[in-house]
Amino acid sequence: MGRKIRCCLVMAIIAMAAPLTLSMPGSAAAASTAANGPSNASTSSGPGFCVGSNPTMICSLVGPDAVRDCVGLPRDGEGNFSQNGPGLVAYSVNTAKHTISAEVTLAGARPHETYVVRLIQSDGSDCLKENGSLVTSAGGAGTFNVTEAIDPGATSATIVIDTGALFGVPTYGSPENFQF
Repeated sequence: MGRKIRCCLVMAIIAMAAPLTLSMPGSAAAASTAANGPSNASTSSGPGFCVGSNPTMICSLVGPDAVRDCVGLPRDGEGNFSQNGPGLVAYSVNTAKHTISAEVTLAGARPHETYVVRLIQSDGSDCLKENGSLVTSAGGAGTFNVTEAIDPGATSATIVIDTGALFGVPTYGSPENFQF
C-alpha cells in the first residue's frame, strides 16, 4: 500500500474512532453505544481501540505500563493499560512471504526522546529483542517500521514501545494482540 493511501487510511480511522476514545461512562456517546450496540472498533475494556483484523489491524497505543507476558502475550497482572498513549500502530501480515509488519506512529510523545520498539510474537522467542528505536521530534512525533518472519509457533503479535529501561514506565502497547 502506498504511503499516501496508508496515511489517508490512518487519518480516516482516527477520525472514525475519535468519538469512541473520548466517550466516558454516562456520556451521550456511551448512551448511544448502549442503545445501538458497539461499532466496528475494539470491545476491550478501558481506553484504546483496534480496528480491523487479519491481514491488517490498526490500534491506538495505551499505557503507561503496557507490559505483557512473553508467551501467549496476555496482559501482565501488574501492568497498567489505563491511559491512552501517544500514537498508533498498524499491523499487517503477508501470508505469501510469511512475514508480519508493524508501523508505529507517535504524536504528542515526549520530545527528543528515544523509544525502543519491540515486535513480540506469541511464541516468546523474541520477547526481549529490540527491533530498533525511534527518536521523537521537538513536537513529540516519530515513526518506525519493522518487518520480520513469522515465528513457527506464533499465532499473534504485539508491539511494545518504551524508553529503553526494559519495560519501564512509560511502556506503550496496543490494547489487543494482532492475531494472524
